[in-house]
Amino acid sequence: MANANEKITDQVKTKLAEISEAIRSGSASAEEFQMPFGGLTGSPHNVDTGHHATGSNALLCWIYGVSHYSTYDGWLRVGYQVTTPADFHLVKPKPVTYEKENKQTGETETHTFCRFSSFPVWAAASVTLRTAESDAKTQAAWNARAKRTGKPAKQLPPMPQTPWSPPVIERRPDVELQQEVKQYLANTGAAVNWIDGDRACYMPSLDEITLPLPDRFRDTKTATAAQNLASTALHELGHWTGHSSRMNRKLSQERKAYSQEELIAEGISAILCARLGVESTMRIDHAQYIASWLQALGNDHNFIFNSGAHIAKAIEYLDALQPTQLDQAA
Repeated sequence: MANANEKITDQVKTKLAEISEAIRSGSASAEEFQMPFGGLTGSPHNVDTGHHATGSNALLCWIYGVSHYSTYDGWLRVGYQVTTPADFHLVKPKPVTYEKENKQTGETETHTFCRFSSFPVWAAASVTLRTAESDAKTQAAWNARAKRTGKPAKQLPPMPQTPWSPPVIERRPDVELQQEVKQYLANTGAAVNWIDGDRACYMPSLDEITLPLPDRFRDTKTATAAQNLASTALHELGHWTGHSSRMNRKLSQERKAYSQEELIAEGISAILCARLGVESTMRIDHAQYIASWLQALGNDHNFIFNSGAHIAKAIEYLDALQPTQLDQAA
C-alpha cells in the first residue's frame, strides 16, 4: 500500500502530466493553463475549520488552484453535499514518540518524529448545496451500510441556517497594489534595482534583484499589469531568500535543484500574492518548468514535501521582516 508521500506524489505527477500533455498537443495554450498554478483568491483554507494551509498543503492547493476546500464531513457541516471523487489529498502530520536507550550513558531517551497520513478534500467548485432530498438519500445509504456491517449508522450533521458562501473578493486598485508590493519588498531590506527594461532576475553573486520599472508591466490575458508586477517581484524575492546569508538553501543534484528552486520561488510568489489579495497566475515564461518538475518528481516521493517545507520557512522569514505581519496561517 502506498504511503502518504507516494500517494500525493502520484496525484501531482498525474495533474502535471495532464497539463503538460494538453499544452504539448495544442489542445490548450500555456496561457489557458495558467490558472491551476495561481488561481488562489486569498490564503487557501478549510471552509469548515477555518484552518489555513501551510507548507506542503499550501503548495498542493496552489498546484490545484484551490483556495476553498474541506473534507466530506466538513462540507456537510457547512451545508453542502459531495457527489464526486475527491479532487486531491492533503497531508496530516502525526507526532510519534518512542524511547531508546543511549548506549553511551545507559539512560533511556525519548525521541519524536512525524508520520504523515493523507486525507481527501474537495474544492468548492466540486460540491452542491444540501437539500432535504439529498439528505434523505445520503442517510438511507448510511443506514443500509450500517445494516450490512452491523455497525451504528452514521448521522448527518444538522443543516446550517446559512450555508457557507465564497467570500467576495474585491479587486484592489492597481496603484494601491503596486505600493503595497513595493513596500513589502522594501521592508525586507532586499537590494532592488529598478530598470527601464524588461529584465527580471535575482543575481546571487551580487545579492541583488533586478526588476522592470512598474510602468513597464502590461495587462495580459490572465492578469493586470499590477498583478504581473506583484507575481514577478515576489518570485524574485523568493529566490532572494535562498541566499547563503539567509535561508541558505542547499539543494542537491544540480539539474534537479534548479527546477526545485523555481518551484519554491513560484510557490512563494503565489502564496504571498494570495495573502496580499492578488489573484496571480503563473508567469508565462515559467510554464516550461512543468516538464522539469515532472522529471524531478520521478521516484522522489519527498520532492513536494521538501519544497513545501522550504516555502513555509521562506515565507515565515519574509513575514518576520515586516513591521506589521500579514495574517498568519493557523
